[in-house]
Amino acid sequence: MKVDTNLFESLSRWIKRLDLGELKAIEKLVGDASTRQYFRVQLSDNSYVAVIAPKESLMNTAFVQIQKLFLNMHVPVPEIISEDKTQGFMLQEDLGDTMMLNRLTSKNVDAIYPEVFDYLLTFLQLAPSTIADLPLYDEAFFRREMDQFDKHFLSGWLGLELNANELIIVEKAKTFLIEKALEQPYGFVHRDFHSRNMMFNDNRWVVIDFQDAVQGPLTYDLVSLLKDCYIDWPDEQVEQWVKTYYDRLVQNPKAPFANWPYREFLTQFHLMGLQRHLKVLGIFTRLAMQDQKTNYLQYLPRVFQYILSVTGRYEAMADFNAFLLTKVAALVEQKLASHSLPSDDSGVHS
Repeated sequence: MKVDTNLFESLSRWIKRLDLGELKAIEKLVGDASTRQYFRVQLSDNSYVAVIAPKESLMNTAFVQIQKLFLNMHVPVPEIISEDKTQGFMLQEDLGDTMMLNRLTSKNVDAIYPEVFDYLLTFLQLAPSTIADLPLYDEAFFRREMDQFDKHFLSGWLGLELNANELIIVEKAKTFLIEKALEQPYGFVHRDFHSRNMMFNDNRWVVIDFQDAVQGPLTYDLVSLLKDCYIDWPDEQVEQWVKTYYDRLVQNPKAPFANWPYREFLTQFHLMGLQRHLKVLGIFTRLAMQDQKTNYLQYLPRVFQYILSVTGRYEAMADFNAFLLTKVAALVEQKLASHSLPSDDSGVHS
């Protein structure tokens, strides 16, 4: 996203007024898939990260609200130095550049993932009253998300026009996924709990990018972590981690899912991932077409493979799986071949 000159100058003036030291430099950082912009701010003796969020989005307001919740639960989060609600500015501590994605290997992942399971289990302790103001992941919310799969991925990026039967197949699959998601216990959901949203700083994992949190199904963050769009692992290994998490979860007889058999929990995990990944295909292709952020297309094969794997696993998804294999898969391959993309080496587990 191009930096608005006037906005940048306003940010510079605001930082100077904070009187934290002489302003030496402001460097644009690579952002995420949202509309927020990030800058590294070098002052006399310290470095900070400045955030510009669209004022009307209330992203910073949500960030502050959830940051306080996390601090009360002893979940590591960035310190907020200052905020200007009128202009949509925020100054946070600088956590450096080491994402979990940069550190994960086949040798350490069995230690790292169970460590951050602690955070997910802590999220479950948030009382409903403390998250009552967060958006609800309801049927309409799910449908809006998965409609991006049709609009941006199938129609927009692939240029597909579905016939009447194919439309029915796609809608039936989405409806089934919504029904299954609504069966789950609900609670706090970070909504982007993956390897790019945890920073290694001061010998601990610090959670970031939580401003889009919702009240939602409680397998959502687990599947975001274990079936990450930016790194993948063998199915057997993923299911071992799911079992580890489940065993810890049900140690508390009052915990969500405590009365659920493991196989049903695992099914919900996989189907929740399918819902998320259909949405992601829409987001990645929208970013490529509308915002020229084509770098996200390098992760599309991994996400598409996740989708094929799950739709091929469950009978209720058989027609949808056949549609993807016969009508979509070859088009995806052809379309990707037409782009000059950076190599996705994030899935290499050295």
